[in-house]
Amino acid sequence: MTVLASVLLEKAGFVEGPSHFFRRESHTPHQQLSKADSRTLLGLGPASFGYLNGSTGAIQYMNTPNLKAYVEQVHETGIGLWRASQMSSAQKHLRSVLFKLNSFSTVPHGMIDVALDSDHNTRLRAVLDAQTALGLLKWTAEGVSLTTVGQLRNAETLFYLAEPDVTMWPYHDEEYELLRRYEFFPNVSLDNQVLFSKYLRDFRQELRVA
Repeated sequence: MTVLASVLLEKAGFVEGPSHFFRRESHTPHQQLSKADSRTLLGLGPASFGYLNGSTGAIQYMNTPNLKAYVEQVHETGIGLWRASQMSSAQKHLRSVLFKLNSFSTVPHGMIDVALDSDHNTRLRAVLDAQTALGLLKWTAEGVSLTTVGQLRNAETLFYLAEPDVTMWPYHDEEYELLRRYEFFPNVSLDNQVLFSKYLRDFRQELRVA
């Protein structure tokens, strides 16, 4: 799928950037030429995901994960789409932070500030502060990034930064097993969930006292 996509997109006038990220040769994206900095991603092939950015919101989608079903669906409808959901402005800005951290890059202070301004319930600030105190994140003059420990546990770090409704398993869904298999986040162990939840609760209590 990657080779085929490269050939077809290059014939259509696109050039390939880092991480199989394509752009038109005549266009330089404002988000720079990096998958981690982009808010618009076109997912190609089974189980791939993408984000389509708009002026007031965005769409997050995932293609059918099963190869056979994906091929049949593309032949029948021309689209291998499996799931899609609309993202708010706050979710869009949070995704930018998550992408940047997941690429082990430094998130600029400005990007963090925008995400915090969009997070009206202040949850993001509390989680960032707690993860910093746990030694998972570090702050510098350039911005925030994962520590060495945070990089080793980046999946769990991102798990707790994501919105609570994203990290809850939809047991009622008929395709729950597929969702678990192809979910972006791992099923974090109960011990670690309890540990982090306790630390976050204690940290919030300290903020109230202060």
